[in-house]
Amino acid sequence: GLGGFTSRWRAMLMAFRRDESPYTGFGCALREIDPGAEYEVTLSAGYEPSGPQRMRGEQLQSPRLEIDEHPDSLVVEYKHLGA
Repeated sequence: GLGGFTSRWRAMLMAFRRDESPYTGFGCALREIDPGAEYEVTLSAGYEPSGPQRMRGEQLQSPRLEIDEHPDSLVVEYKHLGA
């Protein structure tokens, strides 16, 4: 865990869809997310990042990630903004 670390921090998640994969999306569970905190989240499909959006931790804990093309990737960057 973060051991009481309460300062702002950043993290990222990289998801990949293989060439032969029939699945376009999956649900995942992110650890160390404070459900009551606010986060700035940016999604990058391929090389194009989305505009940052604000999200509560309870929304970020179990995101459903969609990757339409195959092969392709998705990068999720998130920054803890505090409670």
